[in-house]
Amino acid sequence: MGGIWAINFTFKAKVLNSCKDRKGNIMKNILVALLFLGAFTAEAAPYYRFWRGFKKPELTTKDFNKAIEDVFVEATVENGAGKGLVAYIPGLPNKAEDIALPDEVALIVYESKEKYDALKATSMGKAYTNLHWDYFTRAPQTEGDPVPENISKSAVPIPFTREIARLENGVAYDLFNSDADWKSGAVKLRFFKRNSSETLELESIRQIQKDYAEKADAYLVLADTEYLMIYELWKNEVSYDESGIQAFYEENFKPLGDNQIEAKKSGDSITGLQDLSFEQGEAVNAQFDSKKEVAHFSEFEIEAAVEVQIKDLYPTLIEYEFDTAIEKAGVLTKTYIVKYEDEQGVPVIHEDLVEFKFEKSRLHPEQLYLQTHDAEVIR
Repeated sequence: MGGIWAINFTFKAKVLNSCKDRKGNIMKNILVALLFLGAFTAEAAPYYRFWRGFKKPELTTKDFNKAIEDVFVEATVENGAGKGLVAYIPGLPNKAEDIALPDEVALIVYESKEKYDALKATSMGKAYTNLHWDYFTRAPQTEGDPVPENISKSAVPIPFTREIARLENGVAYDLFNSDADWKSGAVKLRFFKRNSSETLELESIRQIQKDYAEKADAYLVLADTEYLMIYELWKNEVSYDESGIQAFYEENFKPLGDNQIEAKKSGDSITGLQDLSFEQGEAVNAQFDSKKEVAHFSEFEIEAAVEVQIKDLYPTLIEYEFDTAIEKAGVLTKTYIVKYEDEQGVPVIHEDLVEFKFEKSRLHPEQLYLQTHDAEVIR
């Protein structure tokens, strides 16, 4: 059960002692307490996917990074917001000598495996999956296909229990099994070299589980042949600084390149993601409303969406009329002349030119648009 076992042990003991005093039926209550503990922890953690992506050899690092920035961050939220996706934290690790780190990594958090499976089975979910293979290496799909040097892949963390004897290559572990809100706190992404002593490495991870369960909100570790990749969540930077874990790292782990990364937060909408910029050696904690689906519009529905927004923008609206429309590189820019009265009731007509931008969805199987920028008054 990981850190939850340690956190709840005292509670369990108190329950059992109380039951013993009252009824003396210890065995029965042990079973009840264990069932309660198991049910609690089984439902505590969300469904995580650890992604490690390697770019196609024909892509330059610059073009690949640009695709992550311009395509994948927005596409991931477009695909999953309101349909089970609750957090998304991609990163572009710095290169490390002699060790082939992924070109891009991500922690993708869903409400449950059931929500993830349902989303993946939709036409948009399939389009999102297929979009990856325009940029990332892929395992051979048919016999005779060439095998990439590094294959992009995902791992689903398992609870870090006492029964684990070593950190297995390709396996991810959840130390605290907590129901954490990854969008709210301070997220760290780290890479460390594997310890030549499996025993010492395991002991260090166990020490983190023991000593930091009540200090950090969540802690995930993925073991690769040559490195450990870690995503950790803290309530804030003060909690992290006061925890003392940095000193623990310096004493027990060897950093891998310049890859002790703090994830920065994006804007809180598709607009914020569209304007996103992040570089090598950075990670982004995407901010979005996980309960609200991204709105898509057909060409015929755009006018209705514009009307609603103009009425919201101008409480004293008199009228508005279409001005121009330009579509370039999949982005439709439409402008409208808006006439309105002074809000103080002065009978003077004002006039604005208001611009709307809609981008063709990269994922939806139909020709639909999504609004990528808030309406902007340009005159």
